[in-house]
Order: sequence, then C-alpha cells, then structure tokens
Amino acid sequence: MNTIAKKQNEKSTIEYLAAARRLYSRAKCLRGIKLFLGVVLIASLAYLQLRFPQNENVSYALVITSVVALIAEPVLDWRISAYKVKGAKMQQCFDNDLFGFSWNESVCGKRPAEDKVFDYCKGKPVKKKLYDWYVGIEADLDEDLAILLCQNQNGSYDRHLRERYTVLCLLCSIILIAGVIYTALKKDATLYTILVYGVVPSTPIINWFISIFTSYYNDKEDLDHLDETIYQEINRAEASQPIRKYVLERIQNLMFMHRKVAYLIPDMFYSMLRRNSENRAAATVERILARQKK
Repeated sequence: MNTIAKKQNEKSTIEYLAAARRLYSRAKCLRGIKLFLGVVLIASLAYLQLRFPQNENVSYALVITSVVALIAEPVLDWRISAYKVKGAKMQQCFDNDLFGFSWNESVCGKRPAEDKVFDYCKGKPVKKKLYDWYVGIEADLDEDLAILLCQNQNGSYDRHLRERYTVLCLLCSIILIAGVIYTALKKDATLYTILVYGVVPSTPIINWFISIFTSYYNDKEDLDHLDETIYQEINRAEASQPIRKYVLERIQNLMFMHRKVAYLIPDMFYSMLRRNSENRAAATVERILARQKK
C-alpha cells in the first residue's frame, strides 16, 4: 500500500512543487532574454539589413548587438544556474517528502528553509496542472514499486521533451544562420562583409545551439545512467525480488543532480508537449504493471 496519489495533492507537499516551477520559470525568463539578445534580435536586424542595405545604422546595430549578446551571456548563465539549483532543491523536497526519503545534505546541500516556499510562491494558489503530478499510481501498489514507477515517469518524461526540443533548435539554428549569411552576401560578397555582417552576427546563434546540444548530450548521459539503474530495479521486481530502498534513494539523488544542471525547456514548448509526454509516461506505467501481474 502507498499514499502517493493522495499525498502529492496535499497543500504542505504540493507547495514545494509549485515553488520549484516558479523558480524554473524565473530561470526560463532569463534564458528567454538570452535567446532574444543572441538569436531573435540578431535575426531581426539581419533581416532589416537585407531590406535596407544602404542604412549603415542597421549594420552597426547588428554588430553592437552581437557583441552585447556575447558579453551578457556569462552573466545571464550565472543567474540561470542559481535559479535552477534552487528549483531543483524545492523539487527534491517535494519528492523526498512524498516518498519518505531523508534529506541528503552531502548531495543536495542545505535543505531550504520552510519560509522559502512562501517567498517563492508569493502566496499565489497552486496551478491546477500541478495536481496529480504522478499518474497511474494506484493506492494498492507496494510502496517501493510505486516510488520506482514515479521515478521512471520523471526520467521518461524528461528524455522525451529534450529529444524533441533539441531537434527543433537544430532546425531553427540552421535556418537563422543561413538567413544571416544570405543577408551579408546580398549586401556585398566581399570577405570583410561576410565576416563582419555574416559570421559575427551568426556567432551568438551558433553558441546558443552548441550550448543546447552540449547540455542535451550531458543530460542524455545522466538520463541513460538513471534509466539503467531504474530498470535494474524494475527487473528485480518482475523477478519477484525485493526493490532495494537504498537504490531508490540513490536514484532520487541522481535525479536532483540532473535537474540542477539540465537545460531548461521553454514553458511554451513544455506546455505543447506536456500532454503527450504525460500520456507516454502513463502508458509506460501501465505496461510495467501489466508485466508485474503476469
């Protein structure tokens, strides 16, 4: 027996999740500013340069914006990282309290003070989409198996989002870089023009995609390790062997370490794929439970 389905919606528990989502949203807001400076604004100025090739102010603005984007990038990354760590700690509080795990200070650092939850939530009501965070977890399931299935949902859900988002970013990067280079060639096909008005403005876009791809590669390694550990325990359960509690706690700590460094998926894209990813995660739970009953 387990109380996950009920306890995850209790006010004292779900507020941790709400605080985590708000902290992640702040980090995503800064990520959006970085994207606007390094990609959207540069692409827009490159387009204006094509439309108004004789206007030198547009060309100067394009170069200055590219330099500003390069300088602002490390500052924004620093603040983004700080919000991600805080968000990961809040989500770890949610999972630990839900699963009955103790706080591992050597892995997660100091546990956030209780009043921080109120500070981050600002007294706002919890959004409806956060209720029933873990789906398909029936009350009559063994507690350790229920925890393992929740952890599997987290890993499966996260992997699916990252794979699709990385492919989309690759396509966008190719289109934008090709567009910037094209506008430079239309202006003047000299090496100087291509370098100054093509390569330099493309650099922040290239850096943006490289950061996403590098993060995806690192995230994939983390998720591969998580999947391997999770499925070892699932296989034990299917062989009627007991699930090891210390392994469940290790999985949870690995999840925290992944969350605090993982690339944040923009809220708009996250919302678009949320339902599909939830259905996939629920279907995975159903398949595992079906094998358990055989």
